[in-house]
Amino acid sequence: MSVLCCSREAAGLATQKGSRANRVASVFCKPLAGCRAHHLLGSSVRTARANRRVVQAASMDIGMHSSSSSKEELIQDAIACQLHRYILDKSGIPESELDKKLPQNTSMDSIVQGLASAVQEHGHQDKTMMMVVQPDEQNSFDQQWLQLQLWKTYRIRTIRRTLLDIAERAVLQEDGSLMIDGTTVSLAYFRAGYTPTDYPSRKEWDARTIIEMSNAAKCPTIAMQLAGSKKVQQDLARPGVVEKFSRSDLDAARMRTCFAGLWGLDDLENDTEASTAVQDAIKNPDLYVLKPQREGGGNNLYGQDMVDRLQQKQGLGALILMQRIIPPPHTVTMIRRGVAEDIESLSELGIYGVLLRKGSNVLVNHRAGQLVRTKASTSSEGGVAAGYAVLDSVQLTITFNSVGSHKVGRIMHRIVLIRHAECLMNLELKDKVGGRAIDSPLTGEGVQQAESLGKYLRSFLSEDDMSSARFFSSTALRSLETMRIVMDHLGRSFEEDCVKTEQLLELDMGEFAGKPRHQVYTPEQLNIIQQDVINFRPPGGESQKDVEERMIDYVLKSIVGSAPEDAKGTLNFVATHGLAIKCTLRHILDSTPLMTRKIITHNTSMTELVYTPEHATSNRDLKGWQLIRLNDCSHFVHSRQD
Repeated sequence: MSVLCCSREAAGLATQKGSRANRVASVFCKPLAGCRAHHLLGSSVRTARANRRVVQAASMDIGMHSSSSSKEELIQDAIACQLHRYILDKSGIPESELDKKLPQNTSMDSIVQGLASAVQEHGHQDKTMMMVVQPDEQNSFDQQWLQLQLWKTYRIRTIRRTLLDIAERAVLQEDGSLMIDGTTVSLAYFRAGYTPTDYPSRKEWDARTIIEMSNAAKCPTIAMQLAGSKKVQQDLARPGVVEKFSRSDLDAARMRTCFAGLWGLDDLENDTEASTAVQDAIKNPDLYVLKPQREGGGNNLYGQDMVDRLQQKQGLGALILMQRIIPPPHTVTMIRRGVAEDIESLSELGIYGVLLRKGSNVLVNHRAGQLVRTKASTSSEGGVAAGYAVLDSVQLTITFNSVGSHKVGRIMHRIVLIRHAECLMNLELKDKVGGRAIDSPLTGEGVQQAESLGKYLRSFLSEDDMSSARFFSSTALRSLETMRIVMDHLGRSFEEDCVKTEQLLELDMGEFAGKPRHQVYTPEQLNIIQQDVINFRPPGGESQKDVEERMIDYVLKSIVGSAPEDAKGTLNFVATHGLAIKCTLRHILDSTPLMTRKIITHNTSMTELVYTPEHATSNRDLKGWQLIRLNDCSHFVHSRQD
């Protein structure tokens, strides 16, 4: 069985992982106006037989707030990138700097290479790819790019057939070969078959069955289409499921940091968590989105439309309720009707890859370019095909030195919450209840984590930022040791320049602290806790609400309140603890306790907040709190590169 998988991992620019991707500050170049695609990815419910060569291409969208992109958009974005590089080149930017600022988009060459590899692996002398198209195909010129490159580079022929053509003229040979009009097909490449309207009669389903039963490679198989559906995402979000497909629990935990809250609505009477999420969505509609099994924009429900649909109750099992991710906006220049306009916008970055395998033997596995879509910040939808967004490119910069042009000129306070490095208590949490454990020292691994963070900040902060930065730490030994190491790298005195306070300590677990977890968390005790998670207070300890209030109180009064009057963007580094950070986020996002459980903060991760006082701006959307970054662990990648 040979498999080619051309997939996309998508995330908002504000949370994208990676040493470079994590420092994407804003979309710099002018987007191509009028770039539109009409091919929408969907899902299907049939599975492919085993023992055949399979090409698979579909978007991977695990609990993030982004929709699948059509292959047309990927190709067009490669062309857009060439245009943007040309503009920067003409502006006088050296080529060496150009590659750093605007990376090459190799999607066209990489996707063609993947398709060619599948045809060659099939091995038939006809060397033919069959492109499955719609009867009134709108993207024939776009698709010619692929056909031309396949022929020019690999001498692979392309034939174009509709599902109806295949049903009426294709023949499945005894050896499993797929033949149509006298030609043996090595690869069936679907540019149709993604929406219900592509299957108006039984004949179209018969055509799909013939293709799936053949030994031709397929891009994608029905199984791969199904893997990209919301229902599979729902299943992956369940505890213990994604762990089955990861190399370690740590890898699984890292993947889950990219998950948004996601709830199936099949059985609201018995699913307490989903029912609670629905009630919260009705109460706070701006924090959620209701998604059907469709992609491409124009199909999701937001705001009052979502509330009305949830209150109907019938047929909700076909929908998925998801947490809505709201990244900070950035200013871009768009060309509309020949006029350049600066607008507040949001962007989505997708990274593509190609995987070709035969059984368990991986033949090809490489990155295949990127896709950036930008839309107005006032738009809920984001599909290029549906007319809500445009194709774009990114300029890679360092976000610590620039938090976005939309903030220039207003007084703001930047709070960087740092979770302490690994300590001895962290190694015991599987068996014991944690808590403050103020005397727990860093492990050897923890020291290395803090060293990596210090070196990272030293490399990317300006001299002005390092000299003006302010430092705060809880009085727990693990936080103090973490901040001492970081400040040493920044050339600042830990004894003189760091404020130490008990207000930043972890939640006090009272009499529960240090006891075996199985003795504390009995079914009866868990039932009591779950009745009111945020207000439950262990004997002699604190509730999450207590932690939330003291953290916010300290940040506003002692950090923001003590800042110089003319402070604009001064960095305030705060060494604190995992649950303390989560409780702080719950407050500023005004989310439910359900959201708190879905937030992960790794040791020495950075979570950046911005606070803008009421008097500092007339824009109500910029007043108060904004979340800039969450669980940023870029320093780990940076240290490996060193």
